[in-house]
Amino acid sequence: MKKIKFLVLATVLFSTIAGISFYLVRSASYTIQTSGKLYIVNKLSKSITVFDLFQGKELTEFPMSVEPHEATTLKNLKKVVVTNYGAPDEIGKSSRETVESVVVTS
Repeated sequence: MKKIKFLVLATVLFSTIAGISFYLVRSASYTIQTSGKLYIVNKLSKSITVFDLFQGKELTEFPMSVEPHEATTLKNLKKVVVTNYGAPDEIGKSSRETVESVVVTS
């Protein structure tokens, strides 16, 4: 009978320790705070969509003259530089206007 009590007590104790350990390991020890703007390149619609990460809302959409490909921000100039694939109706499928810039308002 003592062995059964010991096994039950050991099992309960082990389960409790394992449960507490699992909870502590699984709980986040950090917080994620999103802020700033996200610029999404829309190749099909030939535009750039701007999202506010803190609010989780779309701010605006800028049309582009040629299919945009990649975008990067310039901190000091508060601009977004966008490269493009080019236009299919031009020789070599590249356009004369290879970079467009969009003025970013804070």
